[in-house]
Amino acid sequence: MNPATALNPATQQIRVRLLEGNFPDVVIGEPKKQGASALYAAAKGKDDADIYFKGLAVGTSGSQPAYTIDSKFAYEHAIFTRGGTLGGAATYVVDKASDIGPDSITLTTSYSKIFVARAATGVLLNVAPIGYELDAKNDTRNLRSAASGQLIVPSLRVAAKSYVTGDVTIGYEAGRTRKVGGLDDSTGIWRTVFGASGYGLIQTGWVVQRIDITAAWTVRLLAQNEPLTKLVDGVSTTTKTDEARHVVTVVGALMVNKALGFSIGYRHGSEPPTYKYVKHRGEVGIVLKLKQVDKG
Repeated sequence: MNPATALNPATQQIRVRLLEGNFPDVVIGEPKKQGASALYAAAKGKDDADIYFKGLAVGTSGSQPAYTIDSKFAYEHAIFTRGGTLGGAATYVVDKASDIGPDSITLTTSYSKIFVARAATGVLLNVAPIGYELDAKNDTRNLRSAASGQLIVPSLRVAAKSYVTGDVTIGYEAGRTRKVGGLDDSTGIWRTVFGASGYGLIQTGWVVQRIDITAAWTVRLLAQNEPLTKLVDGVSTTTKTDEARHVVTVVGALMVNKALGFSIGYRHGSEPPTYKYVKHRGEVGIVLKLKQVDKG
């Protein structure tokens, strides 16, 4: 094949399409935009993701749609070369499909910086200098700051296309109550927070590109009484106590591409500010998760 004029490989390409069966479509010297980088990449789970959505909606004639949504959106921008990243984050974890379910919304500023110890090992500092946590009806609202250190360790290959990893976290949440149950309140808040999470990845390469399994446990040790809502004899009952608050989540996701998949999950425990106690609940739906990689 001799073109009439010489080709410039930087800006032009030769595309050869063989029409017989079982032959590939071949591209020779395909031009690429120099300096381009992806803004988002695949994420492990909610804690790791900057864009996360997991949910299911059900509608019936004559009634409002019922839904369960667990979502997160965060964006950060780098501060100089080694100054960490600064931005904001929002989470929305609300269940309108059951009598008692998670009901937690947060709006916070955010700062993060990783301190590297060695290859793939270090401590990730996460700080939320100021923000709000509230319920879906805004009947309970707290002003809150938080900080945590997360120990990151290298992943471990367990098979040819399978990996596992995990991390542990210690931190605090502090602030002041603004409203509880629709009534004005002003009580100081201090919570010591411990957590651990694990992640498993199985690469398949079929219609389902990979299988993600994430498990997380968080415990909050309270220095003061906070509301706790449970079903007692079928009736939603709220009391104030300083007992420890645990939450456990396990999510298995069948990912059809880097961001989208189908999820099967498990939840047990309660989260602020209302601490609605969810007892051994299964969840199914779709999941979308992406991690911001270009923060420049």
